[in-house]
Amino acid sequence: MALLPCSRILRAAQRVSRRFLLFSRTRRLLPLILLSLHSLSAIPRVACSGPFRLSASAVDDGPSRATRAPSSNPGRSEFRSTSAVDADPSRVCRELVEPHGFTCEDHRVVTRDGFILGLQRVASRQVDARGGSPGAGSTSSSAASNNRTRSTNSSGGSSNSSSSSSSSSSRSSSSSSSSSGEIGSKSSSSRGPVLLQHGLFLGAESWVVGPPGLSLPFLLVRLGFEVWLGNSRCGPWSYGHVTWEPKDKRYWEWTWADMAANDLPAQIDYILSASRTGARQVFYVGHSQGALSFLSSLSGGHLPPSTVAAAFLLAPVTSLAHLSSPVAHEAAKLDLDRFVRATHLHEFSLRNALGELVVATACASPRINCSSLLSAFTGPNCCIDIRYFAKLVPWFPLASSVKNMAHFGQMVRSGEWKQFDYGFLKNWLRYHQSTPPFFRPSAFPSTIRLAIAYGGRDSLAAPADVEWFISKLAQRPKVMYMPNYAHLDFLFASFVVEDVYTQIVRFFTDYGLDRAYE
Repeated sequence: MALLPCSRILRAAQRVSRRFLLFSRTRRLLPLILLSLHSLSAIPRVACSGPFRLSASAVDDGPSRATRAPSSNPGRSEFRSTSAVDADPSRVCRELVEPHGFTCEDHRVVTRDGFILGLQRVASRQVDARGGSPGAGSTSSSAASNNRTRSTNSSGGSSNSSSSSSSSSSRSSSSSSSSSGEIGSKSSSSRGPVLLQHGLFLGAESWVVGPPGLSLPFLLVRLGFEVWLGNSRCGPWSYGHVTWEPKDKRYWEWTWADMAANDLPAQIDYILSASRTGARQVFYVGHSQGALSFLSSLSGGHLPPSTVAAAFLLAPVTSLAHLSSPVAHEAAKLDLDRFVRATHLHEFSLRNALGELVVATACASPRINCSSLLSAFTGPNCCIDIRYFAKLVPWFPLASSVKNMAHFGQMVRSGEWKQFDYGFLKNWLRYHQSTPPFFRPSAFPSTIRLAIAYGGRDSLAAPADVEWFISKLAQRPKVMYMPNYAHLDFLFASFVVEDVYTQIVRFFTDYGLDRAYE
């Protein structure tokens, strides 16, 4: 099929979005959405369709081009739910960590509400050999990923019977396998566990797509830290739910606030139990949504402050009052709650019909240049290393829940950092008040040493919003302002090691080491 010019695709997207925006305010929402999806499915896939499959040349800030892998059936889209695509958590260890000579283990953690999270433990062979037998909840095996051990509920009872039965099982871990060889020098003693939590649409792979000398987990391991890579619920590097399937509505009934309340406490509790360092506290690094869930968990009283020694947050998102991303603004205008009620679609992925509709609506705006959609979403990233991002392409972007995206939409429209707004009646039933409760920066514990890095060109974690958060804290954190950085530069910039990662290592070493063992 011959490639069509981008102008024809954008005109088709405009027709779809105009129909949706015109009728979404009426009671004819359902037939319109069906019509819009039908129209969108008829749009040919072309070389300029940036949001679907990005090539390396599509990530710079200038005019770019994106390509799509050939399809064996041109009449159908080859994209499937990203919650199911390549859903093998062992791939992170097997393909991205072990080839560089590090020990990597897949662990499972069951949250209080029954979601089974994947955790990857990364360490050096030398440190593991000194530590003797595997630590709590870990069994070593050179078997394939299907030999991973059973999961456990690490954070207490679950809300259903299946989860309760899981809690009676022993602490989990999956296979641990190691490769010969060693990269770099090691510290003579372990410095404690570090949990790295990714941002929206990303997973553990975002930390380890680079070579050992340029990836934060490998740098930390070489300096004697024990690194744990966290993963969001329902993603390909986690294990689903003890009861619900992806087709079930309840499987997707969550937002970042639920991850703050359930996932992060479960992960840290598990790490402190399974770590071979003997530490009583963890270090934490969070990017974007990973920073948001951390701040919300501690400010909301879900995570005991005594379990965290120090935290370094990259491009943290809290208030979105000054968000300048045109893509996010256009997406926030869509009433995703009404869309869900009409279509019963609960998974949000740029690889399914709902994601394509959102992209089509955004591209119809004259404010957005869809040939550079990544920059339109995150801000003009100054220094992305194409080698990093090209390795991320097979997985990016991962899925989230429609409810989570609706929560972000509420934050964009209100400019406030608060719980999900269910409406007057449901708010009373859930929160015992008519409006959702606020998260307050002043409630963040002053006992945790905190560092924050943010960028001057970031259109998601806008400088004004980050500075508002910093000004309201009860402590004075270490602050790093990178004037040329946008949202993804903190992960994939060519000089991110010199600019940021060395500061993370120094911060943890200077301020948190002794406290981790108190």
